[in-house]
Amino acid sequence: MEPTSSLVVDFKNGVPRCQEQFGQFRLSNRTTEIFGRKRFFITEIGPGLFPGERHQISLSLSDKSNVVIESQSATKVHLCEDDRYAKMKQNFKIASDCSLIALLAPTISYEGSNFVSSIQLDLALGGEAITSEIIAKVAPTKNSHGTTTIDMAMEVIYGGETVLIDRIATHENPLFDPLGARQRITGGFDVIGTIYFCGFGPQGDLKLHELTKIGTSAMTKVQSSLATSPMEQITLIRGRARDPFYLASYFSWLTENFLN
Repeated sequence: MEPTSSLVVDFKNGVPRCQEQFGQFRLSNRTTEIFGRKRFFITEIGPGLFPGERHQISLSLSDKSNVVIESQSATKVHLCEDDRYAKMKQNFKIASDCSLIALLAPTISYEGSNFVSSIQLDLALGGEAITSEIIAKVAPTKNSHGTTTIDMAMEVIYGGETVLIDRIATHENPLFDPLGARQRITGGFDVIGTIYFCGFGPQGDLKLHELTKIGTSAMTKVQSSLATSPMEQITLIRGRARDPFYLASYFSWLTENFLN
């Protein structure tokens, strides 16, 4: 089955070469710099994701490419009136002398939407990557009775070996609402997200521990927890907040201070 949209880009020495670009997503032509790296934007030219659509974004980095990828707006997942899903697949391949920072805007799922997302980070030994997933569910409207399904998976491959599989999955039903129960337990936060620091080793983990002790205005409105993988090459920070943009600001602040 052909994808609804596909963006395939190879970066060599920081210069992008689009191998495939059709449908919903585009890579910006303009380049700026941030954190001492080339910065590009992924733009979304459509109104959002709809049931039955399949979208894919594939980025590969080689020849000392050190780039930052951001998106210009939140991706919206619209109402699914049947059992079909909107699907998004992202693959990032990073060579040993390269680093990727992919801090994308939040994904917002409307009441009654079905969304499945999978991200694969494939790092060679010595490759580095920082990326995040933020998901927010729009509150139900007065006449809405739809079930919302969100399933977001992350696989990290390091040196050819799968070292982490992480997943955020919720299925909400008007009659049985396990997410709602969890939200009440955790203080009513309805936005969740994870930031992944990959390939930095134990020293990177120590630095993140120090940063999480410092405080920012966004951090006061975010609950976060930090953990490392058994290989000590992957560090996760899982956050919850009432507003997706608090999480986005918090993760951006962590990234900026981690790299400086």
